[in-house]
Formats: sequence, C-alpha cells, structure tokens
Amino acid sequence: MAKGNTLRGKFTGRIGEDVFYVRDGEQIVRNYTPGSLIKDPKTPEQMAVRTRWANIVNMYKSFNGTLKDCFETKRRGQSDYNRFVSMNMQMPPVFLTRQEVELGVCIAADYYISQGSLPSIGVTGNDETAYTNISLGDLKIDETTTIAQFARAVVENNVEYNYYDQISYFSALQLTSPDGMPYVRGTQTRINLNPTDTTTLLSIAPSYGFSTTDGFLGHGEYVGQGAFGWVHSRRSSNRVLVSSQQLIANNALLPQYTSSVAEEEAMQSYGVKAGIFIKPDKLSGGSGNTEQVTVPPTVNIVNIDGKVRQPGDPRFACGPTVAIHLTGNNLNAITNLQLAYAAGSHQSATTTVNATIAAGATPTQLEATVEVPAGSYCDRLIADGVEIIAFSQEAPDPAA
Repeated sequence: MAKGNTLRGKFTGRIGEDVFYVRDGEQIVRNYTPGSLIKDPKTPEQMAVRTRWANIVNMYKSFNGTLKDCFETKRRGQSDYNRFVSMNMQMPPVFLTRQEVELGVCIAADYYISQGSLPSIGVTGNDETAYTNISLGDLKIDETTTIAQFARAVVENNVEYNYYDQISYFSALQLTSPDGMPYVRGTQTRINLNPTDTTTLLSIAPSYGFSTTDGFLGHGEYVGQGAFGWVHSRRSSNRVLVSSQQLIANNALLPQYTSSVAEEEAMQSYGVKAGIFIKPDKLSGGSGNTEQVTVPPTVNIVNIDGKVRQPGDPRFACGPTVAIHLTGNNLNAITNLQLAYAAGSHQSATTTVNATIAAGATPTQLEATVEVPAGSYCDRLIADGVEIIAFSQEAPDPAA
C-alpha cells in the first residue's frame, strides 16, 4: 500500500490492478486483489499498467472537468473519466517513471477526447497549418467577424451542422516547469452556433483554433508544441450528442516518452523483481540479463468483420463466422483469445467462446476466427483473461 498526493490531485476508483481512495485527507493506493491475495504486487504485468495509465490520468485532469458528457456511448454506470482512461489505455503507451508520476509530469499525446454518434470532424495536418473539413464558404475570420456570421457560414456550408450546435476547441499545450519537469496546460473554448449572437468571435475564441484556412476552419497561429482538436456537440431530448475525436499531436517530447528506453526506465522505477534463475518456469536460455521483463501485449486497433471497433460502440450482429484482426505490440504473446456474445436479443446474457488464432501471428498483427450462432451480437473481446474491448447494450449498429 502506498500513500501520497500524486497526479496533481486526489481521486478514487480503480485503474487496472490499482485501487485509489482517500483516507483522512491522504491519497491511498493499494493493489486490487480479486478472490485471493496477490503475493507479488510488482509483476511485470502490473507494472506495465502502472507505467501507462499515469499520463492518461494527468491528461484528463489537465482539461479541468470539461470532458464531462464527451463520451456519449459509455456503458451504464461508467463515468466519463473511466471511459477516457479505458479508451486511451488501448493507445500507444506513454511511459512515466514512478518519480515522474509523483512530480505530476504529463506528456501531450494523441488521446481520444470524445466518442459519439455525430460525424467526426476530419483534420488535415498536425501543426499550425492544420485545418478541418468544416467549410466556411466565403467567410474569412477576422477581428470583426461575429458569432452569428460564423454560425451561418458553418450551417449553410455543412449539412452535418444545425443552429445552436456547438463547436469546441481543445488545446493541450506542452510546457516545462522551471525545474525542467514537462507538464500540460489544457485550455478549451466553445462556440455555440447562434445565428443572432452579435458578439465578435475572436473576443471569445482564440485565433488559434478559429481561423480560416483555404475556406475551412483551421488552426492558424502557432502557439507551441502539444496536442489539439475540435469536437462537434448537439443537445438532444435526453442527452448530449458528440462527434468521436482524437487529439492531433505535434509534440517533440512524445517519441522520447514512448520509446523502449522509456518503457524500461519506467518498469525499473517501480522495482520490477528479477526472475529466479534456478526456478523451473517452462523457459530456456543461457547467460545474460536475468532481469529482462516480458511486456504484456498491447492492442491498439480492434477490427471485427472488416470494421474498426471502438470501446463502447453498440453491440453489433455477427456470426456464424466472426473474423478478428488485432493491431498492436507483442501480440504474438497472446495464447488465448475469447469472444463473448449475446444470442438472440442483443440485451440477453452473454456466452464466451474460444477463438482460433491463425498461424503466423507477429508482434504487431494477429488474426483469428470464432464460430457463434447466426444472429448473435458481439459483446466483448478477451485476451488471456484480460478484457481488451467491450460494447454497450444500446440499440445494435445496423451497419455493422
């Protein structure tokens, strides 16, 4: 068990094998122990999770609560915070050492910041020249442009937008503290497409993020390295609809913190224990570094039946043969892949069945097939006992 006021604030909940809670004003971290006591809380698998989630948590906190309701398809009872962490744990990992976590280090990365049913905003480029697929017609944004003029330009030139929809711009600026520690300053701006608002646009919104680039809404002014993105949202009768968006990263620090060297340093900082050389463990080898860590598989992209699937997507019809294609790292270490499916009604109870992993799996690609009754609905995918993606029980995806 560990105490501390880490990650720039106190919070509660479970991430991977760590449980967080506050007692007498102190942040407490303990290992999750399902069923029986974990004898060794510093296994490579647990350390791999710890070294990855800290940066995700810090990125969420940098947006100061503005990601609430940004995850339209989260499961019943799941918070936006947990959905953010769950989705981005499947992204290429950013590794932080234990010391960096305690200091609140954060590296701006291309994380998902929203997930929903509105069409995604397309973005071309990854720096100040980046622009969206939101056409502005003849409008050229300047100091005199009003919100009403901007709203009319967006709605009249883009069928996906309605008056009183909202366009939000999120910026995660990469900065360095006086003592050399990297951190992120998150800023957000929202513009309601109100056709009667005579307020000047740039008195509310920054010129970066709300500029005209070749007739489209673009980034414009250079303000520094980091990550940025736009989100389209709309109020419906009983919830907020959003577009699915991923931050655009332009950060020179990012490769340094995603390298194999960063991974090794992060694992060592948590005191990963060396294996016992003389103890039989079904492995063979000669002299060398007996402290070498086997990193568990990381799944970045899940493709089922020819379509990329995201966590929280509605259950979709499948069967009788389901084709699975995974992209990630160290995938050839997966020995057991299972699909949980619902037969009949998409809201019925699920059954888990083993998939057949195709020969020739590589560290970055794995293919498998599984047989289920026709008319079933895919519920979740499990690799070696670890859930890698789960779908919601909302109305099934008719286009799946």
